[in-house]
Amino acid sequence: MRGSSEVRGPGSKALIGARMVLLVDDRVESLTVFIEVFAMRRIAASSCLSAVLVLCWGGLLSGQSIEGRIFLPTEDTLAIWEMNDLPGSFGDVVPSGTLVPDLSGHGLDAVVEANSNTLVAGEGDDAFHVPPGDPSTQPNTTVSRVNGTAPPRLAVNSDGGVFEFTETDDFTVELYVRRAEAVGGEQWGILAGTWHSRTLIDDGGNPDTDGAWYGWGFIQRGGSDPAGWVWVCSGVNPDGSLIQTGHNEGRNDAAWEIPAGSHYVVASVDRTEQMVRVYLDGALVETFALNPNWSFVTPNGYEHARFIMLTGEDDSTRNAYRPAPSGYAIDAARIQKKALLENEVEDNWLWIWDGLPAPPEAPSQAVVTASSTVVVAGQCVLLSGEASSAGEGLTITQFEWKIGDGPFEVGDARKEVSFASPSGPEGIEVTLRVTDSGGGVSTSSLKITVNAQAVTADLGISIDGQPLGGDEIIVPAGTVLALDATGSTSVLPAGAVECPIDLAIPLEPDDITSYSWDTDGDGSEDSALAALDLGPLDAEGAFTITLTVENEEGSTDSASVAVQVVAATGNSQVFHTTPDTILHLEFNNLEPGVLEDPDSDGDVGGVPDLTEFGRDMTLVDPIEDPDVRGLEVQGGAVHFAENRAITNIADGNGHRGEIRDDEGAFEMGPGDDFTFEIYVRPSENVLPQWGDVAGTFKARTDGTENSPRYGWGIIKSHLDQEGKSG
Repeated sequence: MRGSSEVRGPGSKALIGARMVLLVDDRVESLTVFIEVFAMRRIAASSCLSAVLVLCWGGLLSGQSIEGRIFLPTEDTLAIWEMNDLPGSFGDVVPSGTLVPDLSGHGLDAVVEANSNTLVAGEGDDAFHVPPGDPSTQPNTTVSRVNGTAPPRLAVNSDGGVFEFTETDDFTVELYVRRAEAVGGEQWGILAGTWHSRTLIDDGGNPDTDGAWYGWGFIQRGGSDPAGWVWVCSGVNPDGSLIQTGHNEGRNDAAWEIPAGSHYVVASVDRTEQMVRVYLDGALVETFALNPNWSFVTPNGYEHARFIMLTGEDDSTRNAYRPAPSGYAIDAARIQKKALLENEVEDNWLWIWDGLPAPPEAPSQAVVTASSTVVVAGQCVLLSGEASSAGEGLTITQFEWKIGDGPFEVGDARKEVSFASPSGPEGIEVTLRVTDSGGGVSTSSLKITVNAQAVTADLGISIDGQPLGGDEIIVPAGTVLALDATGSTSVLPAGAVECPIDLAIPLEPDDITSYSWDTDGDGSEDSALAALDLGPLDAEGAFTITLTVENEEGSTDSASVAVQVVAATGNSQVFHTTPDTILHLEFNNLEPGVLEDPDSDGDVGGVPDLTEFGRDMTLVDPIEDPDVRGLEVQGGAVHFAENRAITNIADGNGHRGEIRDDEGAFEMGPGDDFTFEIYVRPSENVLPQWGDVAGTFKARTDGTENSPRYGWGIIKSHLDQEGKSG
């Protein structure tokens, strides 16, 4: 038999028998369960049982995969995604922006979003390698969630509402899912579905009670009794109002497990019988009664729900997503606009079990994919019809391409195109027509949106060569501001090149053609220079500087900075000492410049505590290279006289300020309130992921990774799922 170390059999515990323990191959044991299922529900005559047994020993041994595909399109198919063309090797992180093409021919491509290290490419079912059992040639691949700490996802962003269904629409969701031995227990996470919740028409409402919970999909119920996977669907009234809000989304109380191994999971939504039936490996595991009036469409006033996989979406307007449980992977997914019948589900499972795509006899199907469906003018797009499939015993004999309103032109399976000007939101339709050796013809289309290059306004402000950051600045009277817009630029998609792609000629950003400054906030242009000086600013008060730039394609962008001009008071201190102050440090005793190490122990200076407690700070810079230092004293806030600041100017560890004799003054008990205040000026680019700005923190006291880490302070975090840090 075709060997396997994983479970691929039915997942319903109620159907697993123990009579065939002598058949130790897991596939035979699982198929024996199917014989029981057939005998109980469908097979009445012994001759039928014999046929199934013959299938077990014969047909299931000789299956051959077709192009590594698990699903093939039918006339009712809306979308199919297979993970076989992911970049990199098994175990590699799947980069954000990776397209997973829709192989149904409808152009509903999915894209990997916000993935840092959570979604990885994994080895799929070896029965679907090409040839079967040989992953070194054309491997079958999964997208696997290896941890549940961040919510990346596979999302279809331009679906036109095709995954929203009215009260009369049947539909079926099919997944080929792989589960690891150990999985996460996260309570949320749609394996596949459209779900939008917690969005608010009134932002002042409570998202848990006033939010819109509607849609459908699979979620894992972690801490509930019983725990397991459930099919969830929450509907919308005929008038467009929500049927349910808050946490009362429609779900069955039944829960079922996905065992370790590869499995065929199906939810069939039948609006004639008003019933949802969920199957695991061809066996019925859940039923769910529907209200006849329910539809699964966007309720009035709320945002359209996207089709997403491997995550749960709370609210895309707020970038709120719930991570799916780790340890689950998707090999393939198919959405059909029909309710699959029980015998169809069972037949599909037997075909998949045999290493055949379901259904094995499908008509020829044109499928067009694009390297990107949202581009800028001049960017080269690679169109491909290589995912097109021929019917049983047929071959594709001709590819024809139609771009926009142009004619069909005979070409190859691949075609490169670029567009000279923006298309507008309606996009440009690209159509592929394939002809098979039997004379059959199939077409497939997608739309490419061509945008003008966007532009980013960069409003730079400096005083005596020292850049000032932020949206608000405070300057002393008499200051001259240097304004600089030369950092403004047109914005290109990552990796955008001209045609032909093989030459890898980067697309050039459009020139900035105009600069417009409003330097006093009155709404009128005061200068059209790229750079200028403003001042001296003698009058105290507040005003706004606004820069507007335009590129040669007519794209514009603006940036503003609020300026407050104050009189220099002569006071060099930022804070006053109060009766509750236990530490007060100002750096005004230090002279500007790089701090040199006069001592072998690395001490480079001291900062006096301005309270009565005398908890002075010692500045330490233990870098051994005398030509490289880590700490520098700079000018502080410009509206304080002779104010000083201290900054880190070198990579490496060890340079710091520390209070060596604090007598536990900064350790706080359960009844102790405390506050710490800092006046800080970050630079434009702050890269390290760690480092207390201020605080008390003790770690690794015994020199091991498991030693205690405790205390308080401000640190810079790792990158989040959107690539941002804070």
